[in-house]
Amino acid sequence: MLEKIVNSKSKTFIAFCFCFLAGIVVASLVNKKFDFIYFYFFFIFLSGFIMIFWHDRKTRFIFISCLLFLLAFIRYNFALPSDDKNSISYYNGTDFYFEGVIDAEPDVRIDGVGYIVKPDNFKDKVYFKSKLYPRYEYGDRLKIDCTLQKPERIEDFRYDMYLARLGVFSICLNSKIEKISGNEGEPALRSLGGTGNFVLKNILNFKQIFAERINKLWHEPYAGFMAGLLYGYRGGLGNLQADFNRTGITHIVAISGYNISIIAIILITICVHLWIPRKYAFWLISFGIFLFVIFTGAGGSVVRAGLMGFLVLLAQQLGRLNRINNA
Repeated sequence: MLEKIVNSKSKTFIAFCFCFLAGIVVASLVNKKFDFIYFYFFFIFLSGFIMIFWHDRKTRFIFISCLLFLLAFIRYNFALPSDDKNSISYYNGTDFYFEGVIDAEPDVRIDGVGYIVKPDNFKDKVYFKSKLYPRYEYGDRLKIDCTLQKPERIEDFRYDMYLARLGVFSICLNSKIEKISGNEGEPALRSLGGTGNFVLKNILNFKQIFAERINKLWHEPYAGFMAGLLYGYRGGLGNLQADFNRTGITHIVAISGYNISIIAIILITICVHLWIPRKYAFWLISFGIFLFVIFTGAGGSVVRAGLMGFLVLLAQQLGRLNRINNA
């Protein structure tokens, strides 16, 4: 009887998850920003019916599913840029001058470096690609004069949606860049936001040191391959990347649960040899996984792998048995 109840709850939870995902899919197909007054109306309407029919299991399930579908629509609506002057995408198609801070780890490739900049006083972000040198770092404050353009689909690749997931709805063309300050800037300049997040900055600095050590040990493309194996870097693979794509083994240089498992096993071994109690080892290992996720750039696949690794550790910590349906 208990197992039937657990299985029933698992199926209900899975159904609710699919309702939320269905809302995201439909919202992405519509891809239009709606006034929030409509969302408020439907949210109050559905919440009221859930309370009225709370004791009717089937009706309650239907209205909760509809509410989750609506919440997914609202979540997608939040991600879209606004149509007013508070969004820098409003100025797409014009020459524009702005100041901003590099908001993410630079994407270093063989032919150049991609940067994501958070402009001052605007909601969304801007992407531009520059030469390998001069090199800018996370947290640098820049002056940028360029032509803003809306990202477009490239053949069968939704380049616009690829950037949208990063909060980018404008790209800079023919950009003229001037660095105002960086991580070494004056305190007065740091107050403008020119240093970024302190923790992330230090993690990325350590990552840069790590990359330099790899480059001293191997030359390209072997250095890029090792960096890809260790922390998902793909900038130095060159033609090797195309070979991986053709043979279907790109996952070799993608961070996944395999990498998280290696990190967890290494940390568990260290904790065992240092005689660290299990309840303290759990937090140390979890923190180690968290740092590794940030270290690799916190991409979607890494975050998923990190969460699954944490759930496995948490289950062991609580003494819970695994259940494949839940996984």
